[in-house]
Amino acid sequence: MFLIYLEKKFGRDRFDAFVLEYFDSHAFQSLGTTSFVKYIKANLTHKYPNIVSDEELNEWIYEQGLPVFVPKPTSTAFSTIDLQISQWMADELTLTQLPTANWTLHEWLHFINNLPINVKTKRMSALDSAFDLTHSNNAEIAHAWYLLSIRAGYDVVYPAMSEYLIAIGRRKLIVPLYKELSQTKQGKAWALKVYQQARPGYHGLAQGTIDGILKK
Repeated sequence: MFLIYLEKKFGRDRFDAFVLEYFDSHAFQSLGTTSFVKYIKANLTHKYPNIVSDEELNEWIYEQGLPVFVPKPTSTAFSTIDLQISQWMADELTLTQLPTANWTLHEWLHFINNLPINVKTKRMSALDSAFDLTHSNNAEIAHAWYLLSIRAGYDVVYPAMSEYLIAIGRRKLIVPLYKELSQTKQGKAWALKVYQQARPGYHGLAQGTIDGILKK
């Protein structure tokens, strides 16, 4: 983060030249803090004055925590997906127009987790047909999809979710599903049947947590 700060303050041309010179002049050498401060002042901060002060440099290097002026990263990725959700829900955007081929895991999770809980099963079915989310090979995506499906009443996922709950043991991924299933009498009864098969493969901590959920 310190290097990103310097790059933003001095610009790529000056900063890149500084970095290249640093490696050229210190190849196969070690460098202590005192020597580094002396070097960076001579070759960057004092060479180009009135950009980064000695006080700012000292705060980065010697003080606790991050400086109050640390660069704050910004991204439009999630706001873009929020817009795409709104457009799809309003039939202004088709599923084939979503740029999902380039989505990261976090973008997929943001998309699924921010769909309306009362999304119609027709839309759930369309999503499933387009991306086969019910059989996702990614445990995080499958978890998010199953959780939404339980809330939306999309029962198609139950056979695959049964296999998932038996095969997956991470509390982070299974406990929320059992909690959501236990909200209805029918869901709780189904969860109990699956849990009888899954329980022997769970860690003791997971067993204790889910025992408490399903015995209420």
